Amino acid sequence: MATTPIREQVEARFHAQWPSMRPDLRERVVAFLLGVFDRYLQEHLDDPHFINELLSPKPGVFRQRLSELQMAEWLWRNGFSLTSPAKGHGPDFLLQKSQHRAWLELYTPEPQGIDLLDLTPPVASEFRVR
Repeated sequence: MATTPIREQVEARFHAQWPSMRPDLRERVVAFLLGVFDRYLQEHLDDPHFINELLSPKPGVFRQRLSELQMAEWLWRNGFSLTSPAKGHGPDFLLQKSQHRAWLELYTPEPQGIDLLDLTPPVASEFRVR
């Protein structure tokens, strides 16, 4: 029995994440994320658990790894170069831009205890303080 290549599994996981998204928009989002995923692997930023956790059915585990992809893309787009520490040890990224360097550990908290009012889009002429 042939196994499904990792990239196809990741693509299927991305598609499954947003089942109610408009199909044309979902295709654009998935294509974008696959491009980031490809670069992430190409630049050896993944640790030994990255792919298993990106494919995890557990939403919190998946979100953590998806957040790392999104953060990497934002950093690249804003002129940073990224490297990773020894595989599985230390922070997620070593950032460099010009002569400046910094370590970054991305923490993605679970969306628990969020007041629904905080997720409600603002209404014109309404002023809310929280």
